[in-house]
Amino acid sequence: MLLDEFKKIINNEKPCIIMFYASWCDLSFEFINKFIELSNCSKDINFSTIDIDQNIDITDYCNINSSCIIQIYYKNKLKCETIFTSKEDLQQILKESLEFINKNKRIIYNNPIVIGDKIIYKDYKKIIYDF
Repeated sequence: MLLDEFKKIINNEKPCIIMFYASWCDLSFEFINKFIELSNCSKDINFSTIDIDQNIDITDYCNINSSCIIQIYYKNKLKCETIFTSKEDLQQILKESLEFINKNKRIIYNNPIVIGDKIIYKDYKKIIYDF
């Protein structure tokens, strides 16, 4: 992944949970599939995995110096960083990350705009995060 692509991912209206891993690190490499599986469970959150050896420009940008690190970004700002050392750590960190994101989520519902008898704007919801 290029640094510009990474910056687009973290500078987004959706929170982003990033797992930094290394292919030589048994612990981080073991849990990539679980992390990817979790990424399919939420449309409101972006998930990304970054191989620290293949993306040195990104790891430098994020001040990453080891594998097994989780970072949460929202609108280009680092909101949380933690390291995991076991499967239980990773599960707990991801659970707490999702709770943190959901706790700070507000959903705003807007009413339709009607001109005459024509609806030009249907109901929609917008998600805003307060962190």
